Amino acid sequence: MSVAFSSMTIPCFAFSCQLQNDLTSWDVVLLQEVSASSKEQRLILKGGHILFIASSSTGARSNGILLHNRWSACVEEFQTSADETCWLDLKLKFRVCDKYAVLRVHSVHLPHYGYDDDTY
Repeated sequence: MSVAFSSMTIPCFAFSCQLQNDLTSWDVVLLQEVSASSKEQRLILKGGHILFIASSSTGARSNGILLHNRWSACVEEFQTSADETCWLDLKLKFRVCDKYAVLRVHSVHLPHYGYDDDTY
């Protein structure tokens, strides 16, 4: 199985297959080891979900954020900081008082245990 984008297809991992089967039980999924390029990407997936992919100086792998389509109207900003972290700001409106709050969701890539503590 694969997830279709507007002009590309990416292999489906176990979690994405599960997400497709249960579309109501998730809001945001933080991803590591996503295929990347030198520029940030916003990809609209089948079903209207959005995959934000951080830029990478090496152009090989980076991290990303998968956002459920029900939150797409709340997207304020997506940013990459270095190769290890990215964040997504969602502007949320409170129904009771008509005020807004910004929720910032970070996706951070940590190296595996083979690296020393200074790398963290």
